[in-house]
Amino acid sequence: MLKRLPLVVMLLSACVSPAFAYITAESQCVADTFDGVYSGDVDIEAVWSARSFSCDSGQYLSATVGGCVACIAGSYCTGVQDVVFDDTNHGIESCPGGFTSDAATAAQNQCWKIDNVSCAEYNPYSFGHGSAVYANNSADCKTYYGASSCQTTTAGACDIVSLNCDAHYSQETVGGQLKCVQSEVVCPIGTYLPGNGDSCVACLADNYCGGGTYTLGASTDTGLVACASGLFSPVGARSEDDCGRLLHIGDDILHLHKDKRTEHYLVIKVDGVEYYADATPVSAGEKTINPNTSKTLRVKIDDIEYFVHETIYE
Repeated sequence: MLKRLPLVVMLLSACVSPAFAYITAESQCVADTFDGVYSGDVDIEAVWSARSFSCDSGQYLSATVGGCVACIAGSYCTGVQDVVFDDTNHGIESCPGGFTSDAATAAQNQCWKIDNVSCAEYNPYSFGHGSAVYANNSADCKTYYGASSCQTTTAGACDIVSLNCDAHYSQETVGGQLKCVQSEVVCPIGTYLPGNGDSCVACLADNYCGGGTYTLGASTDTGLVACASGLFSPVGARSEDDCGRLLHIGDDILHLHKDKRTEHYLVIKVDGVEYYADATPVSAGEKTINPNTSKTLRVKIDDIEYFVHETIYE
């Protein structure tokens, strides 16, 4: 820009008294060296340039302030570099819908919202075999934008204080966490729990096993009862009635013991495999009750005659 200004220049010449300074001949004051006063217009050129700003993350260029200021709550500011001030805000964005932020927030993923969530959803009991009892039913949970999980706003609000364990399980602390651990096992009739075992197995021969609920961790067999002296039973015997006498008829061995269905029933051993007299095998495999002999086995028990075919007859 050019601007014309009036300028008055006065040319003055000062003389120094010889009494106060040493004056050479060349510098002696001459009265006629005063030329006069200059008066006129002078052109001055002014060059104006716009100012640019750089704001750090967490700040934006404010149109109101005309400089960098802290990001306002509800927004995020990633910072700007070499932005020319033009009466508008630069470098500030609103958090996504439903989210807000603290002041001086620098990134979108620092925007957050508060939801009320159930403690069972926030801190699920992951070990199974029971359900958790929480300090509260629900809690306020702070979730950051883009995150899949949240943090409770009150410490310990969703802590698990105890467990309701399923049947045959009990509460224990494992690795600092509550857990429902199996403490009992249910053995069906004809099985027992071996010492220090964790599952039921078939009752041993010459014993009977009535089944039941047994506590894990015992050092001795549980649910295994020996037959009385002189009596025997097949593998998987279910009660004391399965303990009986052994009779030898020819090459076949008959095992006689009681049964609720017929008062008595028979077990025949053929080729080393035991069979019930009603043709239900004790061991795996299908076989006719009387496959290896031409004769029909017959035994008389308590004056009742039984024929060993596929069925018991009185």
